Amino acid sequence: MPNLRVINRQNTYPGVGEDDWVAARSNPRGELITVDWYQQLVLDGRVYQINNAAIETATAGTTSFATNGTNPFIYVGVPLGSSIMPMEIRLTQGGSVANNAFTVLCAYEDAALYSTGGSAVDVQNERTDAPNTSGCVAYTGATVTAPSDDRLLHGGIYSQNVDDPDHADESFFWSIRNSIAPVLVGPASLLIYAYVGTTAPSLWFRVSWWECPTVNLKTS
Repeated sequence: MPNLRVINRQNTYPGVGEDDWVAARSNPRGELITVDWYQQLVLDGRVYQINNAAIETATAGTTSFATNGTNPFIYVGVPLGSSIMPMEIRLTQGGSVANNAFTVLCAYEDAALYSTGGSAVDVQNERTDAPNTSGCVAYTGATVTAPSDDRLLHGGIYSQNVDDPDHADESFFWSIRNSIAPVLVGPASLLIYAYVGTTAPSLWFRVSWWECPTVNLKTS
């Protein structure tokens, strides 16, 4: 019978270099300690996020889907040589919504679609020491080339929840933890639409993704 032995270590972490061997770690009961895989991607310094340019100010969405989806609320462009996997998309209402409901569609495309305009959004590493740098660009309010793939990540119609406790859970939230996440191999685009007729909804947003050089993906 195999006898598996691991190191009992709770108070210190082994500091080893890249490609060095390290012992598996357990608690005093001999139970193997593992880490959440998604959180490990953050520890690796490979997860990035964008949010409102001014965190105290909600950002306006749009008033329609426009011509074939050429006006996303949020656009993330993935360059050739980089690949990303969406991890979380959160939109929270920051004011009254005209007509009492707004539509959210999250889509992706295997092409770079940015055309013109919009406000650039800083891409930030989820590790504050930023050991890696994202190759992606992000905009709110940009104009893009009409997408043709119609690849939907998630979508729905959400009720106004400002001063309405009955709909307090109806802000938009998508997570890799309860969905199958696509991998966008650059050049590619992540497109997030948030719109309602008459007056654009005001929204706080936070979008995060894992990113690595495409060369690190197995391609055959």
